[in-house]
Amino acid sequence: MAGISFNLIERGEAYDLEIPAINAVYTHMLGKNSHSILTSLEHMEETAIALKTYQAKGYERILPSHDGPEGQDAVAEKLSYIEKAKELAAANGTAEDFIHAMQEAFPNYDGENYLEMTAGCLYQ
Repeated sequence: MAGISFNLIERGEAYDLEIPAINAVYTHMLGKNSHSILTSLEHMEETAIALKTYQAKGYERILPSHDGPEGQDAVAEKLSYIEKAKELAAANGTAEDFIHAMQEAFPNYDGENYLEMTAGCLYQ
């Protein structure tokens, strides 16, 4: 597009767009200080793999659909978030307990509705 190359990267049910000319990747969601929609433990692992790829490629900018441009600090934060979510999903037996534990672990995060959607998927 306009002389700029994009690389389409398949991510299961979604795609990322790599923009090498500006050392960036466009993705659906990231959100350094926001809960994420994580539909299963497998989805958490797939998301972590994508984020580790962002780190390995050293993207300067991550361009999420639902937020402003972010950097590698957001990637590191989200990886920590996913690891904690996996831990708390294993340690809690109900959606309510999981939500409460995540709220305690991430008290300043927004996107409460995303957290509720995650809990709804994990504890069907």
